[in-house]
Amino acid sequence: MKHIKALILIILLIMLTLVAACSPSEPDAIDEAAQEQSIQGGVILHAFCWSFNIIAENMADIAAAGYTAVQTSPITECIITHPQGGEGMNIGGPNGFWWYHYQPVSFNIGNFQLGTEEEFENMCRIADEYNVKIIVDAVVNHCAASYDCISDEIKNIPGGAFHAPARITGSGRYQATQRQLLGLWDLNTQNPYVQQEVLNLLKRCIELGASGFRYDAAYHIELPEDNPAFASDFWPVVLDNGAEFQYGEVLGSAEAEVYAKYMNVTDAGYGHTIVSAVRSGLFNASAMQRYSVNAPASQLVTWVESHDTFCNAGETSDLTEKQILYGWAVLCARNDSTPLYLSRPAGSSPGVDNRWGNNIVGERGNDAFKSPEVVALNHFKTAMAGTGEYFSNPTDSDRLLMIERGSTGVVIINTGEQTVLSGVTAHLMIDGVYNDVISGNEFTVMDGKLSGTVNAETVVVFYKEGYPSVSLSQGSADFFDDTITLTVSAVNVDEAVYSINDGASIPYESGYTLTLGADMEIDETVTITLTGTSGKLDEPLVRVYSFAKRNVSLLNDDTVVFYINTEGWDEVYCYVYSTSFEHGVLENNRWPGEPMTHVSGDLYTYVLPEWDEFYVMFNNNAGEQFPLHNAPGLRMSRGQHMILDGVQLVPYVP
Repeated sequence: MKHIKALILIILLIMLTLVAACSPSEPDAIDEAAQEQSIQGGVILHAFCWSFNIIAENMADIAAAGYTAVQTSPITECIITHPQGGEGMNIGGPNGFWWYHYQPVSFNIGNFQLGTEEEFENMCRIADEYNVKIIVDAVVNHCAASYDCISDEIKNIPGGAFHAPARITGSGRYQATQRQLLGLWDLNTQNPYVQQEVLNLLKRCIELGASGFRYDAAYHIELPEDNPAFASDFWPVVLDNGAEFQYGEVLGSAEAEVYAKYMNVTDAGYGHTIVSAVRSGLFNASAMQRYSVNAPASQLVTWVESHDTFCNAGETSDLTEKQILYGWAVLCARNDSTPLYLSRPAGSSPGVDNRWGNNIVGERGNDAFKSPEVVALNHFKTAMAGTGEYFSNPTDSDRLLMIERGSTGVVIINTGEQTVLSGVTAHLMIDGVYNDVISGNEFTVMDGKLSGTVNAETVVVFYKEGYPSVSLSQGSADFFDDTITLTVSAVNVDEAVYSINDGASIPYESGYTLTLGADMEIDETVTITLTGTSGKLDEPLVRVYSFAKRNVSLLNDDTVVFYINTEGWDEVYCYVYSTSFEHGVLENNRWPGEPMTHVSGDLYTYVLPEWDEFYVMFNNNAGEQFPLHNAPGLRMSRGQHMILDGVQLVPYVP
């Protein structure tokens, strides 16, 4: 009997060994103690046109590259008007069909371009093993343009599946939300039965392992705030699906502000600011830190380029990988907002005619998403989570931008020649020796002064992960509203306190918000002191910030333009003109125009005439001007508040 028991035990041990040998091993790239990562404030890889299987096969590289989430292309059943191979699998060009999966024909998961529902579920399972989240690009505003291709399941939804078949022919919310976008059959999103079908789809995605959604054409679906004649509760209903992270594609800054009441939103305007900077090579610190959407940064999804700017007219397809890197460095250096990195097709090169590369839907994009520079920036983004940010041009040149994060993190973008920094001000960083993750160059901070060599046309990244930090959500600045709201952070400290104008020390936890200014006079300054203590520090960590309240009436005027006098002009003038068939040429005054009003520091402002459209030029009344001689002025429209970001006018956000 003893021999039989021993034999059974041996057999069991052999079986357990075989099972262990056949079981999937833990991903090499993941620490067993790795904590759950959040999508918000992390880094998203847009695996544009990658199939589910290809995403799964590359998950180890994606995780190692520092992405916290992967955004898929739309996953529902889509139109098929070409063979499922051949031309039907081209991404772009004359016979390109990347947009097929943006024309759904049913609410079933899986399509011939990206894979089956089972493959989607397997991809989500593998992503979870690597602690990477999956975001689904959800197309819930419309179906395909061809009615015959749409499933009976949708056509037979009680109460009517679609709005009346009429294309968008004008502006306004009714046209945008109740008419057909590009002739696509517009879902009747007021219909509770349609809402329920969409909600069921989203919940099914979550059941299969997805963690979030990007809502295509979100702007084209009505809000509860819209005119009661067509308003609906579509968004409150479908967003209640259990997802961790949801954001809507809303391309207008003002509109995005309204949609931000319900979900995270895209800041396309900030993308234009980034693209303007990378084209010119000029990264003005003031311009770079202003988002276009007036919503908390934690609700903003940002990008250098989206699949639309790359594919449609190809307006960003001419950007080089280095230019994209410059822009990506700004996005990853920022606190709170969530950047999206577009994976271009494998084999693509800059230019409208060269952008499609191997031109095959389903294949992996090029290697840029995991280049050493991009990887360094991705890891910086997550390592510095929760710490404040400070923008500066330490050499007084817009060709070198420095973004400090917390007490020990810095990203530098240098679009010019090799630059030796010698004793430039480090506004947040503590003293110490640091090494650039990319080049290995050594940098030192001593007595609040930073020194080191920045190579030509490069990005510098250095930080000490896990080091104590106390900081505010923005550096010292002027503010032009009645109040300013600031978020205080404390990372890796034992205790943190703040004081206002050297008053009592008040304990705080990271994420606490302060609203100041209501009882301040114009031009009065408030000082905030943050102090953190830690066993890692020989003495407390102290950071001091000051904020001055400026003339809040500036933005009460109808149309206002702002200018940052980084050139050090003695005088700043604004010349405004307009042309029309009816009135000919109108001018605010003969050249050089009229003096701009000095606000504070380098900031100047000017209230424009009561015209409908304007062309604006800036000059010093001494031969220097922008735009340059013989170039047209910068266009504005009535009601706008704009500021020159170094290249173009962008919305001004105080």
